[in-house]
Amino acid sequence: MSDKTTNIPLETYFASDRRVYNGAYCSDMQREADRTVALEKRMKASNPEASCTYFPMEDKFMVFVKHRQLTGNFYRHKQQALIEAIQVLEGI
Repeated sequence: MSDKTTNIPLETYFASDRRVYNGAYCSDMQREADRTVALEKRMKASNPEASCTYFPMEDKFMVFVKHRQLTGNFYRHKQQALIEAIQVLEGI
């Protein structure tokens, strides 16, 4: 795992300013989207076979490795699921 992916803080970031104009995020929303992408990259660096899946009926996320539940916990926000997965996969 590169230093760039390990420096990502394991904290959620939720934008308070949620404006979107013609499909373009405001700076606060972009910061939230960037954090989600960075957390997903860190999870993939820990285990390339890990994936975060959205369940629309439950409106929640869960992480799988090789098509098996990692912890079996559902999360309302994707960042929360990714953080738990990183902690489990990296043994933090």
